[in-house]
Amino acid sequence: MPATPAHAGGVVSVCDEAHLLAALVGGGTVTFACSGTITLSDTIAIAADTTIDGSGQTVAIRSYNAVRVATVNSGVTFALRDLTVANGDSGLDHGGGIYNAGTVIVSNSTFSGNDGYYGGGIYNRQGTVVVNNSTFSGNRGYYGGGIYNRQGTVVVSNSTFFGNGFGRAGGGIANYGTVIVDSSVFRGNWGEYGGGISNLDSDASLTVRNSAFSVNTATGFGGGIRNLGTLTVSNSTFSGNEVNTGGGIFNGYGGTLTVSNCTFSGNTASDRGGGIDNWEGTV
Repeated sequence: MPATPAHAGGVVSVCDEAHLLAALVGGGTVTFACSGTITLSDTIAIAADTTIDGSGQTVAIRSYNAVRVATVNSGVTFALRDLTVANGDSGLDHGGGIYNAGTVIVSNSTFSGNDGYYGGGIYNRQGTVVVNNSTFSGNRGYYGGGIYNRQGTVVVSNSTFFGNGFGRAGGGIANYGTVIVDSSVFRGNWGEYGGGISNLDSDASLTVRNSAFSVNTATGFGGGIRNLGTLTVSNSTFSGNEVNTGGGIFNGYGGTLTVSNCTFSGNTASDRGGGIDNWEGTV
């Protein structure tokens, strides 16, 4: 019987779970000679550096029967290119699409309809997540419909977060660590605190540049962004966001807010602060 290769990778010729799992043995780069939807019956465990590259095809990886799509181990790099990750469901656990303890690099991909208690699309425990030119839509999480960042670093560029939400904080992104957002769009996300993004803790750091927040909603504070940590926003727009307090940005107790070259229009708050509401923070 031949030994299992230490570093495999390969080409998926038939878009089904068995062929994908065979190509993933040992890590490496996996490409596709087929288009289609691959339905998983169990979570993929990423234990070696792995790239799944759907370039040139139309490939979706989705879960069946309420399972997470993938778990990434500490010290491991997992890259996704030109893929859709859909319908992952971790139940009361975290990361419906991906649970990350290593490094995840997402490019030209879509996370859609994933569901997790913390982090519907991606839960970043203490690793690094880099997202470029990708879309998060219709993901659900009590904290962080699109992405929940627990203690690590998340860098988002040229991406769209649309219609994510469900629960308490951060319809698009919920952050306890470090998040950098550049040239991205947050539209129609929702939650109780921070319809677009919620910066959750005094030690949390959020930097937003060249981005747009529109028609995000929150029932409590911060239609666009809710900040309790350090927030720096530049060259960005806030329009049509709705909330009870702080339609565009809510800067809460102990938070530090720096805003430059931003525009606020048509944001509404039933209580106070249509554009920015600073409640015992520093601006």
